[in-house]
Amino acid sequence: MIEANVKTWFLFLILILTWNKAYQQTEDKKTIWTVAWSPNGKYIAAGGNQDVLQLFDGKTFELIKTYPVKAVQLSRIKWHPFKNMLAIITQSRTIKARILDLDKEVWIDLQGIESSFRGLDWNYTGNLLAVSEFEAAVSVYKIDGTLVSRFLADPKAVAGLDWHPSKNIMVTVGSQIGIYSHLGDTIKTFWPRLEEAFLLCVEWHVSGDFFVVGDYGDLKNAKDKMVQFWNMEGTKRNEIKGSTVEYRNIR
Repeated sequence: MIEANVKTWFLFLILILTWNKAYQQTEDKKTIWTVAWSPNGKYIAAGGNQDVLQLFDGKTFELIKTYPVKAVQLSRIKWHPFKNMLAIITQSRTIKARILDLDKEVWIDLQGIESSFRGLDWNYTGNLLAVSEFEAAVSVYKIDGTLVSRFLADPKAVAGLDWHPSKNIMVTVGSQIGIYSHLGDTIKTFWPRLEEAFLLCVEWHVSGDFFVVGDYGDLKNAKDKMVQFWNMEGTKRNEIKGSTVEYRNIR
């Protein structure tokens, strides 16, 4: 329990220190946008506007190595559920989304990728990687970077996506909530509110019975920011209101 608390506080400290530096040095090459533990707890990966992907020791918190990612903003990092591999997605025109094999220290390119946004996740078996592409589309790749499918998943943009913990289906969020198979078959799509809003993040509960979404608020006034709980049938189970800032990540 103590070790877990130390790890949590370390991640919190990274984000706070970076936020303070961003204000002192006008954000230039300082802001960290994404931090993630490896599943085995050995490593911490972090990235943002620094032109590098940083790898820290999970026990000593010392910087082990950096990997160049020039002139990009790293939006999200996702560790493979079993292998020593790391997927990244950026908002740039150079490096878009890639897989880093840490054992071989080589990057795996994704076949035919033309753009990237924020959504990124491995499926539960680790043999498929989904990324948001062309903003409104999702592309699914094999672990070797081979394209499996590409489909439109939102009328405006896919800001977040998450695979079901035990099935090859995913939830995407943006202007709406969408549930799709790995081949892009539509299982269900629905709007989370009566007024137009934009959702930024989504996460399945480990049971797979429901998922949680967080949003920016209504698009017109950026008000009424919420966390909502939904099941696969599109029934809302609960919601939390009252935040003055948007919800960008849920874990």
